[in-house]
Amino acid sequence: MKMWKKLTVLIIAGFLALPLAVNAQGFKLKDRDFTIGGSGTTDKKLDNSTASVEAAMGYFIRDNVELTVRQGLAFSDLEGKSNWNGSTRAAADYYFKMPAQSRLNLLNPYAGINFGYRYGDTTDEMYIAGIECGVKYFVNSTTFISGNLEYQFLFEGLSEIDDVFDEGGFLYAVGVGFKF
Repeated sequence: MKMWKKLTVLIIAGFLALPLAVNAQGFKLKDRDFTIGGSGTTDKKLDNSTASVEAAMGYFIRDNVELTVRQGLAFSDLEGKSNWNGSTRAAADYYFKMPAQSRLNLLNPYAGINFGYRYGDTTDEMYIAGIECGVKYFVNSTTFISGNLEYQFLFEGLSEIDDVFDEGGFLYAVGVGFKF
């Protein structure tokens, strides 16, 4: 049992020390990034399945402002019936600069707004808008782990926005990303 504790401590220490070998990370003007994440479920007979994927492509118009396009797709095959749903969104995010001489420089927290459209076989087709926040944590100079949380509200036309904001819901995503 003591060997497992030592091994666990060694692995955790290795992961914590890994960022120390990485120089200051972050984004600058004209950087681009691509992020992807997904999930899926199935029963033990592999009869009923669901899968989803979320991909994003971003471009920095300033050192701390990114414009992003996101595409989400979800597929389900339940009880022999297949369905597809999706959403396409654009976002503008402001990145908060972290202290350069600190391990916090590996974190790139952001907040912003998004707008888009959802569609599919089992969803009402509507516009989406909302606020968002997240963080990108660099594991080396070009690769990061991304976490994003959006508060979205749905509407059919601009006249409904004031009435539906407090009836929104949350969308969250975790993925891996690449800066180029």
